[in-house]
Amino acid sequence: MNEDQMRPVVCIADVMQNAWEKERDRRAAARSAGEQPKEPRWLIPLCGKLANVLVVGGGGCGKTRIITKVLVVLFTAFWGPRGCLRTAYSNKAARGIGGKTCFKIAKIVPQRTHFLGLRVTDDEEQKALERVWVPAGALVKDEFSQEPGPMENALCLRAAYARAPTYGFDVSTYAARGRSFGDLPIAVTCGDELQLPPVPDTSSLLAPTEGRSREHRCGVEIFRDQTWVFRLTTAFRFTGRDSQCAILEMMRKPGGCSLTTAQWKELQATDVANGATLQGTEAYTHCSYAWSSVCVGQAERSRTSAKMAGATLFVIPAQDHICDRTAREIRDLELAKLALQHPNMNDMNHLPGIALLHVGMEVRCTLTLHQTEVPPDTVGTVQWIDLRPDDRAGAADHGAPLRLLTRFPKAVAIKIDGCDKQFLPPKPCARHASARACADCPDCKFFKGVFLVEPVDAAVGSKPRAWKIEVQDGNGNAYDLKGYRRQVPLTTTRACTLFTVQGVTTHDGLIFHWVFPNRISAEARWLATYVALSRTPSLQLLRSIGMTRKIRDLIEQGPPVGVVQRFAELFDEKLQMSDKLAAELLRKHGWVQRGSARDAVLQSMRFFVSFQALRCLKPLCFPNPIRSPTMFSTHAYVLIETMQRLSCASPRERDQIPKTRRKTQDPTKRQI
Repeated sequence: MNEDQMRPVVCIADVMQNAWEKERDRRAAARSAGEQPKEPRWLIPLCGKLANVLVVGGGGCGKTRIITKVLVVLFTAFWGPRGCLRTAYSNKAARGIGGKTCFKIAKIVPQRTHFLGLRVTDDEEQKALERVWVPAGALVKDEFSQEPGPMENALCLRAAYARAPTYGFDVSTYAARGRSFGDLPIAVTCGDELQLPPVPDTSSLLAPTEGRSREHRCGVEIFRDQTWVFRLTTAFRFTGRDSQCAILEMMRKPGGCSLTTAQWKELQATDVANGATLQGTEAYTHCSYAWSSVCVGQAERSRTSAKMAGATLFVIPAQDHICDRTAREIRDLELAKLALQHPNMNDMNHLPGIALLHVGMEVRCTLTLHQTEVPPDTVGTVQWIDLRPDDRAGAADHGAPLRLLTRFPKAVAIKIDGCDKQFLPPKPCARHASARACADCPDCKFFKGVFLVEPVDAAVGSKPRAWKIEVQDGNGNAYDLKGYRRQVPLTTTRACTLFTVQGVTTHDGLIFHWVFPNRISAEARWLATYVALSRTPSLQLLRSIGMTRKIRDLIEQGPPVGVVQRFAELFDEKLQMSDKLAAELLRKHGWVQRGSARDAVLQSMRFFVSFQALRCLKPLCFPNPIRSPTMFSTHAYVLIETMQRLSCASPRERDQIPKTRRKTQDPTKRQI
């Protein structure tokens, strides 16, 4: 970490240090008086607000790194493995930090964000909430720009309901200053105000509250209750020797700034119409704001993937059951065909109109297929496709690059990335056929992480919901349709909307279609432009389709005035106060990097919170308890070594740090 990233960490560490010292003295006094026979399982009390922290910054400034490599390690060290909740509004952002969506930890569905729907309905729901929130001491939220105001209110109120019986929390004060999330000690919110807002954008946490619902106004007030606010300014994502970083910095300047001729030429050089080649871009991700362009990208990436793998591409049309039209109308007006051509999967319950699959293809799940192991956006590789007998004839003919299936396959087997769970029974060999499959036998087949995906009409555990869309025929006639869709919930990972890649670095490259719907606002167009230009590490990994003069005008007009002013009204004073406090604490605790990088490493090793806490108490998350203040657990050194390695300026310096010895040592015999 550099000094810019250390600022929020040192403030959190300082307030936790003070809380730990207070708890340490209380326990010592209780032990002396014989009033505390059993040590609690946490190092800092799980109830009692310490701080709410907001960390903002542009793409690639290290927010995710701080969350996953520093804050999660710190919070789990003090509150145990279940002591840190990680969440985000979208599935992609939540999985990026190893967490779950806001709906998952709040135990609600999107239709229940109003006050009446947030009430706990039965004991089972209360127990489910308590299992999530009661053992937690910290909450980390990412990509706040995607979160609507009512969702912030819902998350806070559901946390209060969950923690009230255990900690005696007064639910009526759930939105009061310093009482958010059921008096959870630490709440960290990360994101960038100049990112895509939720749909509609009037529900954003930075949108005006006049005329909005009570849930939205409460959510904005909860979001406003921040103890400290920090802005990260150092960008690590952009490694190319081009003007990409300078262009993004210029775009963030209020009032706008003109591009130089050289900068505009660099952007134009990424456009296919200006000579940019698509050769060697097979691994690039097709992306666009508009679903019509995404559908084109899905078809092209699927065809390219099948061609590279030398496999047959199976075309699986969806089955749409239109329930508000007669059979004659559906046949004469070809309404089923119009519904199949509707590009937006979100309107069709996240099921594609045409699924394009082949063996060996990298795919993602569009629905929840397993409550714990296969949430939406789970990535896997197709292992085999179990065809129906009608379609099985001729399936072995690899000379056919494309094959249209007349019926749904029985199932599509995918190998989930990073999953070793056994969903399918093993297949024993001939030698073990009479018994059971042997794990040591090379001929017995085990299907670790292989999951069977069947055609569905709804997510697992949910009832089918009717979709409602408006379609137009070739003559311009519009029809309102309602119905149900059945389909295999799989699609390629190499084509998605801009909302999906928000907060993600596209290391393999990006092909962006500069197409925007007419209905979106000028603010949303600028935000989409900024997000698209900040996804790749360099402009060499970006290919543009439709980079016109209109895009240059968007770049030069500057950030949306409403978003910038609203954020300044909420947090400008706290930004200045937080920077001043962080500078004082960095000097106080010796975290200011002076001299060589090696000196910075040695200074950052003195991570006083984890060091002192692990010396004197028995943390739940470490298997070897600390017997006395002078006996230091090996795991303490591991944590400090992790912090030491994070502060290194280069991999070479990181490798020079000595490895931790695998035995307990006396800290007085080892200089830190």
